[in-house]
Parts: sequence; structure tokens; C-alpha cells
Amino acid sequence: MINNLITSTALVIHLGGNPESAAFFGKQVLASNMGSSSDSAEDGDGKISLISEDGKLIDENYLPIPGEDVLDSPLGITVSNNNVYVADVRRIVGFSLINRKKFFESKIPIPGVDYLNDIVDLRDGRLFVTATNIKKSFFVDTATGQWSEFLPGFEFKYVNGVAFDEKSKTLYLAENRDNILQNNNGTVMAFDLNGTAPLLIWRTEIGRFIDGITVLSDGTVAVTDWGDENLNGIVHWLSQSRGTRFNSQLMAGKGLADLDIHKDGGQVFAAMVDGDIRLILPSEAITP
Repeated sequence: MINNLITSTALVIHLGGNPESAAFFGKQVLASNMGSSSDSAEDGDGKISLISEDGKLIDENYLPIPGEDVLDSPLGITVSNNNVYVADVRRIVGFSLINRKKFFESKIPIPGVDYLNDIVDLRDGRLFVTATNIKKSFFVDTATGQWSEFLPGFEFKYVNGVAFDEKSKTLYLAENRDNILQNNNGTVMAFDLNGTAPLLIWRTEIGRFIDGITVLSDGTVAVTDWGDENLNGIVHWLSQSRGTRFNSQLMAGKGLADLDIHKDGGQVFAAMVDGDIRLILPSEAITP
């Protein structure tokens, strides 16, 4: 079931380049942009922009401070208290959102990684990051910068988006069987992190090329999908307990990448191909 072509309610902020991820910081929005190339090039033209709650571009080059540090092709971002961590090609970089200074950097010590993709804060001193092209994911200790593989030996596919529900200690992973757009390609998995070892709770197949994933306050899981051959983006809604899809909605935006949902109901999406960030206010929020 696909309904609701969502167009009129979205505040469209055209950034150009290749926006990949969006995350709320308070009621403002941080948006990562890979720059001129959608490849993970170490070209120094990546950035994170700051957008107001009413859709105004506050600072296109908010992070890093121009002339102080460089981002190459930032993908996933995660906000942790007054800090933001970003996956930038083969490293994770942390910036303070108080003084905008870089305070953390750790490069992945694993060979063969073309790029790190999505990232989430596990709220226990660890980050979780996906490395799509090698079909692996990792924990990263923010105190030491040490890396450790998540479930070595588990047969993951092309892992992409990741989300974490702190209340239930559930980790959600979105992956694709092949790293291309095609039918019956996507899988979402839920892992229980409460025990001494992660436990797979459920897995469900969905979508043609799934990308971003987040969890609502009621536990509903939202997943973005690049959609049809024309890249018309779709948002899938899944139940937390079983991963059952109960709705899918068309989203006006091409190459629908990562998303975030504010506790007050506001929603923000990165439309990579269009070069846009689409912000939906709480009063007009998409409902499952």
C-alpha cells in the first residue's frame, strides 16, 4: 500500500551538491553534504549546514569552521548531547556544537573500506557505524577511538542506515542485497542489545534500495527507499515488535537518503539527487 504524495507540507531548502543526512539539534537541523561529487572523494569540499526550525538556511558552511578543518564527503551524522559525529570517508570526526571545534577523529583500521556510511550514538560511550562496501559494521569507543566489529561471522549484505532506540536498547539496520536499485532488494533487521551479545529479534524484506532509518517515540520504525526507476522516494513505516510494514508513502524528492524525526513530530529528509533538504513541521507531520 502506497499513498499520500507528500509535497505541499515540506519546506524545501535547496543546498545543491549531494545532501546525505539530516539530524535535529534542538529544533534546528544539521545537514551533511558530500559536496560536488556523490562519490566518497577526499576532495575537501564536504560540509555540514545549519537550518532553522522554519526552514531558513542559517549557515551553509556551519561545520567545519572554514579554514580550520576539512570534511571530504560526509555521510551519516549523529547528535550526542552538544556534539555531532560524522562519518567522513574512512574516518569519524566529532565536532562540538558549542564552539564548533573538532575534538575527535578516528580512522577505521580495517583495509578495503571505500567509505563509512551511517552512524548512530548508542548512548553508552560507543558509536555504531556501517561500512557498506565491505558488508560490515563497527562499534567505536569515543573515549579511546578503538574499533570493534559488530557480530563477526554474521552474513550481512550491503549495510546502510542504522538507528537506535535507547528505551528498548534495540538497534535497527537497513541493508540491501545488492548495492543497486532493484525489486525485493532491501532488508531491515532489529537486534536486542540488552544482553552480553546482540540478539536478532526480527528481519523483514522491504523496498528497492533502502537507505535511512529512524525510530519514532512510540517505537514505529521509518525507512527511506530510493523508490522507482525515476528515484521517486518512499517512506516505509514498520511496527517495532515484528517489523511488519503497515504503510508506505511517496515523498516528493529524488534519491531519498537519510531522515530524522523530532520528538515533537517534526521530520526532515535529505533528497540527495535533488540537492534538497525537506523539512516538515510538527503541525503538518507525516503520520504512519
